[in-house]
Order: sequence, then structure tokens, then C-alpha cells
Amino acid sequence: MPDDILKKQAIDRMIAVPEHIRDCERCRRIYGTTFDATLDAVRKTRPESLSWIGLEYLAWPPHPYKVLEQCIRDLRGCERWPGNV
Repeated sequence: MPDDILKKQAIDRMIAVPEHIRDCERCRRIYGTTFDATLDAVRKTRPESLSWIGLEYLAWPPHPYKVLEQCIRDLRGCERWPGNV
């Protein structure tokens, strides 16, 4: 299979995942819950990564792919999950 076709397939898959999460209420909820849990863990285990701004502590949000890594099994359980991803 030519490299260009493989590259196109990889890019198409990389685009299909966030579009599905955006459009599917079930998967959006799973991803959001995982994001919240990941952010809470950062706040508890790495308080030095927090910055004082006004009256709240704010952390850089967890990297989107790290969150995806945590919940991919649950996401793949969706009947509308994009094929071959």
C-alpha cells in the first residue's frame, strides 16, 4: 500500500475520533468525565503545576490524547464509534 494512502488513512482516523466525541452525547460525557477525573488527579498529586489566579487555582488542562488514552476502551463500546479506529 503506498505511503500516501496510509498517511491519509491515519489522518482520517485522527479526525474521526474528536468529531465523534463532539457529536455523540454518550462519548462526550465519557470523555468529559475522564477529563475531570484526570484534572482532579493533577490537582491532588501535582499541586506545584497549579497557578494562583484571583481566588482560584487553575491548572493547565490535561493533554487531550492522555485523556483519550484513559477512556478509549469505553469510547470504543459505542455502537456508532468510527470503524477501524
